[in-house]
Amino acid sequence: VEHSLLPCRHDFVPIPRSCDTFVVVDHPSNNINNDSGDDVTTTTTIFGKNSDRPEDEIHEVVRFPRRKYDLLQDATMECQNIPIAQVEETHAIIISRPSWLWGAEMGSNEFGVCVGNEAVDTRLSHLCDDGVSRLLGMDLVRLMLERSKTAEEALNVGIALLEEYGQGGACCKDDDWCYENGFLICDIHEAYVLETAGAHFWAAERIAPGEHRNISNGLSIRVPTRVHTGLLQYCRNRGWIHDSEHNDTNNKREELLAFDWKKVMNSGRGGAEHLEPHGRELAGKKWLSDICHHNRHKSSSPSMRFKEMATILRDTESGICMRGGGFDSTGSQISILQKQQNKNSDPNNELDGTSAVHWFTTGSDPSTNCYKPFSFNSNGDVGRDMMEIEKKMLKKAKEDIGDGSSPSATAKLWSLHKETKKDEGKLQKLRQLEKELLSQIYDNKQKQQLPTTFSSSSPEIFLQAINQEFDILSLPLK
Repeated sequence: VEHSLLPCRHDFVPIPRSCDTFVVVDHPSNNINNDSGDDVTTTTTIFGKNSDRPEDEIHEVVRFPRRKYDLLQDATMECQNIPIAQVEETHAIIISRPSWLWGAEMGSNEFGVCVGNEAVDTRLSHLCDDGVSRLLGMDLVRLMLERSKTAEEALNVGIALLEEYGQGGACCKDDDWCYENGFLICDIHEAYVLETAGAHFWAAERIAPGEHRNISNGLSIRVPTRVHTGLLQYCRNRGWIHDSEHNDTNNKREELLAFDWKKVMNSGRGGAEHLEPHGRELAGKKWLSDICHHNRHKSSSPSMRFKEMATILRDTESGICMRGGGFDSTGSQISILQKQQNKNSDPNNELDGTSAVHWFTTGSDPSTNCYKPFSFNSNGDVGRDMMEIEKKMLKKAKEDIGDGSSPSATAKLWSLHKETKKDEGKLQKLRQLEKELLSQIYDNKQKQQLPTTFSSSSPEIFLQAINQEFDILSLPLK
């Protein structure tokens, strides 16, 4: 694990250099449907993230349905540390998070928006780590998902909240570790990187169709698409940039093109070589380049795209899949977003022809875990309440559900994985379950054999898979 020592409020604390997030936004491809003979345009985006957190911090996957609010009665809402203004409606989401947290490390919503965040540090870190509680980056992940229907809208939500409320506060349950944040945001059409500095400053970069991107716990944007309106003047006032560097022009676009966000905002460690990708970021960039080069002249199946992303997230040699050193890849997500359009498609219905399958581990170390699929129903339904399953699971484990503070089913599953991850027989069964789930979701022949209570667009498959995983880990839900 790479570490760097940065001044914090109380002492010099090693900042773990962890978490990796990836996106591939394909060019739309045209094919002929063998059954109808129609021209079909297919758009695909693949998102993946490993959440690297303290190795003993329990991670869980939870779902929240759509909800409407009466703003006369519910004018505000509580995030992890502070209240903020409520909105009239929040969208259905599925998120992966430390079990103590309100927000999320990563997740997706019913409209196919995916967001993941990572810790970064800049020369303005002291303005974030100043003892004042504000929004956490993980709050922003959940808020962007709950309040957006597109990646661009999620970006704008995150920017507005960051500018109004700021970021700051403890990002660990029993520690005052505080950090600035970077985000990777995507939908079926495009993606954005949003990176922050201090409490309120930010820069964003658009990832267009035909491009791919990864982030790995450091500033990565060189030439931003957008920045905080006061950022350039703030940098000038401190002598970090000069008018001569920006052609002394009133042309805002030219000024922005001359602004190197990473060079200016980097916290000052190392020389010019540290401006280029290295370590896990470089390894991830090479993985994406190789995969995109391999697929440039052909359209790979969703199953193959899943396997490609899973291979990256299971790379233990580079550290993308982190094991040991006090930090592990405690949670992982892969989302395959695909949209198919033909002459009969409804141009006014963004979700028409869209398939979004979100695969989550519910255990630490994706190299030994099974990804399980989740899809929202067309009306945003997130499936049955987990409480029924939790009660059965906890009864089997002879635990008392008490006041509801007992761990969720996926949190308990996470703990079971930690106990059994060295059992080779169980690990082989988990990998076989993943293969069967892939076939169930993406193989047309298998789809026709699905039980009537399940379909590839049903959130029930996720519950079914959790049940099967409990069974493999010797804790069946009967």
